[in-house]
Amino acid sequence: MISQLNVVMTYIVKNRLGSVLMEHKQVLSQCPEFLSLKQSL
Repeated sequence: MISQLNVVMTYIVKNRLGSVLMEHKQVLSQCPEFLSLKQSL
């Protein structure tokens, strides 16, 4: 069910002035931990 939802988490790191220093997007269905959990069920 969760793999069909296409959940995307976005991590944004900003400095004190609000400028974006780093941005990373992780698709839950492509996460290695999620894949191993899915296979164990």
